[in-house]
Amino acid sequence: MKPTLDPRQLNAFIDGELDFKSRLDIEENLRTDAVAQVGVDALRQLRTAVRDGADCHLAPEALRQRMSGLAAAPRPSVAVASSPPMTVRPAATALQRWLGWRPLLGSFGMVSVLAAGPALGRCGLVRPAYRQALVVSAAGLFAVSG
Repeated sequence: MKPTLDPRQLNAFIDGELDFKSRLDIEENLRTDAVAQVGVDALRQLRTAVRDGADCHLAPEALRQRMSGLAAAPRPSVAVASSPPMTVRPAATALQRWLGWRPLLGSFGMVSVLAAGPALGRCGLVRPAYRQALVVSAAGLFAVSG
């Protein structure tokens, strides 16, 4: 039983797009298979009819001049950067933002106020009226840094 020819291969054969070995294989198959030969002849006639009967229009003169000018224009040389491209790591940047100096500074300030407030209150250095102000300022500091 002969292998059937792929229609894509036959079209590539007719258009002259196959390599030498594939072209020889198809020619060998066409010598022994009359049905395949008739199909290839029909495809060749179709190709010729489309190519010869196509309605071709010339481009306008202004467009042709512009395209020829673009093709003849020298291309500017572009310097290629020698450094490797930077890779963006979303998880790493989010971690750096989270561990940045501003939130760290705000957290340190909050901890110091909360730690110093009760200690000063126990020593009697802070009046009871100011204790509430310390707590409110610590809460405001936390809200700003977060």
